[in-house]
Amino acid sequence: GVVYFDLELRKAWMVRDIHGRCVPLQASPIHEQNAFVYYDEVRCRGADLKLRPSAVAFITIGPKMCKDKLMQAAGRLRLLGKGQSIVIVGSKETSSQIGVTAALADIAAITSKHVLQWVMSNT
Repeated sequence: GVVYFDLELRKAWMVRDIHGRCVPLQASPIHEQNAFVYYDEVRCRGADLKLRPSAVAFITIGPKMCKDKLMQAAGRLRLLGKGQSIVIVGSKETSSQIGVTAALADIAAITSKHVLQWVMSNT
């Protein structure tokens, strides 16, 4: 299943199952630990869903992203570094900006340290 925040109809966390049925998370037999969880930018602050200990988060970054937004997104993983991990994904434009900030000749050499330097320069 997929867990997401339904902003339009219910204003609550919902689960969509394999058959397309949507039910409130607390009424679903599918728990967040066993689902793909989607957080949008607004729901990153303060959301505390219990994710599996081996969860992997894909964090998308864009131009002008600041440290606070990145930290809020990464902070959804309460066991980050203790089994949970993140993959940071950005457009070619964003990768180029990071490369310029880090003075890299090749954007393929970008590391998490470079991303952190870049978001700090945007903050």
